[in-house]
Amino acid sequence: MAWVWPPNSYSNDSLMKARWTKFHKADSRILADRDTPYPISQAELDSLLSFSTRNQNPPTCIARAFKEIVAWNHDHRVPGEAERAAINRIKAAVDTPTDEWGPDIIIKMFLDIDLVFFKGWLRGNVTIQWSMETSHNGQELWGFTSPSGRRGQCGIFLNAFTIFLAATAAFTSGKGMWATMLHEMCQ
Repeated sequence: MAWVWPPNSYSNDSLMKARWTKFHKADSRILADRDTPYPISQAELDSLLSFSTRNQNPPTCIARAFKEIVAWNHDHRVPGEAERAAINRIKAAVDTPTDEWGPDIIIKMFLDIDLVFFKGWLRGNVTIQWSMETSHNGQELWGFTSPSGRRGQCGIFLNAFTIFLAATAAFTSGKGMWATMLHEMCQ
């Protein structure tokens, strides 16, 4: 469906116009050197569009996965050098005012978020992209995870319409991106 600015009742609303711009940018190919600055190569971004390996990890139950993630993120665990660098990149991005974030920032940060919270286990096993559909299976969702048909691999789809155009003041598009991404990564 083609979406056109201005929508009926929002033509003079600068906040809605900014959200509308972000919504349209979500439908563009994400490039390392365009839009929101973040230190990632184009090859790394492109790797998020397809599965790079077969998942070699053994199947696990949700309870075991939860215990492993909690242990990985324990307060007393000392992060390694690569993880500390990822934490610093995430912190620098999060400290940027949210009105400067484009829809590309959450995807550019995916590999760092994966390393910090999930030991890097999702790399090569999860694809990530924006969905321009207003709903999935008849439901208006912030995002959804879809199995790939290959053991332990899936795609994460962030709903650009809901995150950028239907977000309320209490749950802004910036918070929506973060909360939705982390929720879907836990799936």
